Amino acid sequence: MHRNQYILRCYARPEGDHLIAACIDLDITVRGNTISQVKRELNSAIKSYLDSIDKENIVDVFPRPSPLNIKAEYYAIFCLVNCAKFIKNIRNNFLTFCELATPQDFKLTPCA
Repeated sequence: MHRNQYILRCYARPEGDHLIAACIDLDITVRGNTISQVKRELNSAIKSYLDSIDKENIVDVFPRPSPLNIKAEYYAIFCLVNCAKFIKNIRNNFLTFCELATPQDFKLTPCA
């Protein structure tokens, strides 16, 4: 990451019949019908906000954190997504299965 770069934490989630996307570092939220649309809309809103900042007062308005409930929602979604990735990885590397065994297959001797 370059010195002038800043990572903005964003997420998208369904709400009713549409999607909501939010940037928790700038307190910006948009609404759309598809994931690609909300990503575009959020990107555009972020660019517009950053372009409107007075460079001399940037420390007063950047970052502009979201309320705690929006941050909590971001981290809940972040955990769910990463758990899903972990579970998918487990499914690709581990397997549960059953084996059929009949008593004739084993020669058991009594314990002494």
